[in-house]
Amino acid sequence: IAQGGIAEKSATCGRLLCDIKISSKELLNCKSYDLDELSKHILNKKFSEIPPECVHTLFSSSRELLTLLDHGMIRSELILCICCELNVLPLALQITNIAGCIMSHTLLGGRSERNEYLYFMHFMQKILFILPSIKGKNISSIKVSSEDGEQTQLSTKKGRKKPAYEGGLVLEPKKGFYDKVPASQEEEVIEVLLPDAGLEPGILPAEIRKLVESRRQVKQMMKGNDVTKDRYAQYDIRQRALKLTANSMYGCLGFTHSRFYAKSLAALITRKGREILLKTKELVEKMGLDVIYGDTDSIMINTNQTEMDDVMQLGNKVKAEINKLYRLLEIDIDGIYKPMLLLKKKKYAALSLTLLSNGQVVTKEEMKGLDIVRRDWSQIAKDAGQYIIKEILSNKSKDEIVDNIHLHLINLGEAVSQGKKPLTDYIIYKQLTKNPEDYSNQKNLPHVMVALRLNAKGGKKLKLGDTVSYIICLDGSDLPATQRAYHPDELKNSEILKIGQCLYQDLSIENYK
Repeated sequence: IAQGGIAEKSATCGRLLCDIKISSKELLNCKSYDLDELSKHILNKKFSEIPPECVHTLFSSSRELLTLLDHGMIRSELILCICCELNVLPLALQITNIAGCIMSHTLLGGRSERNEYLYFMHFMQKILFILPSIKGKNISSIKVSSEDGEQTQLSTKKGRKKPAYEGGLVLEPKKGFYDKVPASQEEEVIEVLLPDAGLEPGILPAEIRKLVESRRQVKQMMKGNDVTKDRYAQYDIRQRALKLTANSMYGCLGFTHSRFYAKSLAALITRKGREILLKTKELVEKMGLDVIYGDTDSIMINTNQTEMDDVMQLGNKVKAEINKLYRLLEIDIDGIYKPMLLLKKKKYAALSLTLLSNGQVVTKEEMKGLDIVRRDWSQIAKDAGQYIIKEILSNKSKDEIVDNIHLHLINLGEAVSQGKKPLTDYIIYKQLTKNPEDYSNQKNLPHVMVALRLNAKGGKKLKLGDTVSYIICLDGSDLPATQRAYHPDELKNSEILKIGQCLYQDLSIENYK
């Protein structure tokens, strides 16, 4: 419905249509947003869809028809449970109340429209001003993105479209394994950017400040000793709604077809962010500290300390020095890590340390940008990578870590070659960023080839925003691996197709050795 035209949307006019696929894309990071994957990820329940091409066979007898009815009941129950588990409706209601928009539109995921209504309220309350109209849209060059429910312009030329303006700054990391000392990350939160103290705050700073301060108040209320479980859940939904709304404000400034599109302002925000990051790095280095990494709104510092109290004291000192320079910028300690494996820009693994009120230190594994968290890696590759990271971050000796990793990879390679791994471990997930037929280099993209084949059979209608699952198989041909991708159902129903185990060993296991 969200991607349909006027006729489709008119069919549900006046009704609240909750699509968990749309909502989950905004709230979760999953391999796929199909019902079977959401059920597994959120409810820890297994569910298998009946292939559309098999539905007609279930009308052959009363027993088969009852099976179809049971399947439909289970499907509906799972959708309702996922909706409740994610608090989709209460969250959508809170966002609607904050933005002043229409709840039916909030449920369809249009972030740009939410922000427009938020600005509308400000204009109506304080300013007599003729609002700008939305710029004309070239239908042939505009597609609706299922990722966020907004419209994005696709380049008609080959390759990716270049960004309209420069984004955030990422400092070159000092690669290495930091196992002796904690690394402290400090995150900057820019509430508003005002060029001069004498100028009256504009609409954007006022609205963002209101959102940030409201969220801070709600989070403070969550810490109350007399807060009940139900009240805490209500506060949590409220602060999440405020966060989602605030986070989307900047993005819509750079959204070409937003009513309040302001490319120069979006570019100014990122430029100021780059300047502040560099200035922060220089200040910290003047304090005699080692900045090992920085990304957009945060820096990582090698503290050369081993005790938590010393690290916190040093972090608070840095925080105080930086906060002196700005009126409307806050910096705080976001995390303390020991050990840390810093590989390259936007890629690291570490154990984060949290000091509880009772003095206990709790550790949690944190991974950013590593290939093993990508959807387009098979579970075999992810499991191998996660085992290696876990060993590296452990307190074991280096020799023991190397021996354990080597032995694990040998055993994994044997399990793959002997066919002991389940079929689900070989599945690769990839999202369609266009409709399958719109890709120019289809033969080099396995997920596109699978989508085109499934669509041609009539069983599915995969389109922009959908996630395609596939397995690289041996089909008796000499075609390259990119053209030997098949959907798991195709593999199950074929006597010819076999899993390309050697390829998975080469790509998923040998690369780690």
